[in-house]
This record gives sequence, structure tokens and C-alpha cells, in this order.
Amino acid sequence: MWRLLLFLGFMALGTGLVYTIVVREPREPEDAAGPLPFNVLSLEDVHLTFQQAGGQDGEMWAVRAEYDEKRQVVALEQVRFEVTEAPEGGAPPVMIRGTARRATVDNRSGRVVLTGQVHLTRAADLEIKGERMVYEHRAGRVLVPEAVWIRSGTSIQEGRALTYDLGRRAMTLRAPRLVQ
Repeated sequence: MWRLLLFLGFMALGTGLVYTIVVREPREPEDAAGPLPFNVLSLEDVHLTFQQAGGQDGEMWAVRAEYDEKRQVVALEQVRFEVTEAPEGGAPPVMIRGTARRATVDNRSGRVVLTGQVHLTRAADLEIKGERMVYEHRAGRVLVPEAVWIRSGTSIQEGRALTYDLGRRAMTLRAPRLVQ
């Protein structure tokens, strides 16, 4: 009888050991996070600069930024920016300054999409406001595809869309309405 009990004990211990090693899969701790994505980088208090042959320089400052390496896109929050454009014909450089709540910079296309209370100024003579603006760095142009408010000198106008060529200092306003 003693041998039978000893045999049954060894069998139970062996079965438990085989189950633990072969059948049961190891579990990861429940609080363990999965692998981190390597293509997204988040930063705070960011300063970006960009240049292009032809005399265009720009700088952007943001409170927060996320860079998606795979898409080559930077998403910025609470943005301030300055762009210096060397106009055609040897005229003095144009300095554009502005602010926006958010911006998306596409490195491939050279486009910057500004959204959320976008405010753009050129010296004291020009002011443009809108909810969405697109700055095409390579073309040296600002596009406002939606409602836009413009103050040029003492004149105030509103319109449905705007194209502003920085190099030529030329504006095209769609559906203009003189406010003042």
C-alpha cells in the first residue's frame, strides 16, 4: 500500500510539472505595455527652421509637437511662426509673422496647414485672419480656402477665399466684401 501511495504522488507531481512546462503558456504581467511605436516622437517647447534656395527662410515655435517619421509629418500645437521671403526684382524682404492653435507640417510637399484662429501679419500694413490657412513653402504662397478677414492699411475686407503670393506681393480675394 505504501508503494502505491508513493507511486500516485510521483505521478501527480510529474503530471503537474509536464502541464506547467508544456501545456501552460507563460503570461505577461497585465500592466505591461506593448511595444512602443518607433515612428512617432513627441516633444515640448519646439523650435523648427526651414530654408529653401531662392531666399525663403522660416521659423516656427510650438508648445508641443509630434513627429510621425513614417508619414514625415509634424503636428504642432500653440504655434508662432515667421517667414522671410525675398521678393522678385530686388525689393526688400517681406517678413510674415503669425500664430495658430495647430499646424501640420508635411516635409514631403513643403506645405504647412495652420488651423484654429490663424492670425497672419506683414509689418503694420497687412493683417489676415481665418480659421484655416495653407502655407506652401516651395511656392512662397499663402492660401485661405475658407472665410477670410483682411486689413490692408485702413481698409477692411472679407471674402470666401484668398491666395497671397509673397514673392510678387499680390493677393487674389474671392467674393470680396468691403467692410470699412
